[in-house]
Amino acid sequence: MISYKIGKGSTLSIGKPAIQSEEMIKDLVAFFKRRDTVNSATLAWKVQNGEAGYLLVIDSVEKPQSIMPIIGNICQPHLGNYMLDVLYKDTALGRFVFDEVDAFYIKKLS
Repeated sequence: MISYKIGKGSTLSIGKPAIQSEEMIKDLVAFFKRRDTVNSATLAWKVQNGEAGYLLVIDSVEKPQSIMPIIGNICQPHLGNYMLDVLYKDTALGRFVFDEVDAFYIKKLS
């Protein structure tokens, strides 16, 4: 796990998911392939203030309000007791996560 400072005295630990749902990833990949607006995505494990969960980072040109609810609906059945945060790669944390955790989806160019 790698630490990322998110504010005064607050850090977030990021790494590869300790518990990874292959079905969730399969469902996300199928959705991204149908949606031409997602270029790549990575799934990380985050721990903040003692709480662990998933962090999905996407590289997309689509507006968050149109894609985030769908992603939430796709992932919800696979999360168990863990939370999911979704953010875009064009944020500082998003770029950091993409540098540290391999993408599970990269759009194929035709």
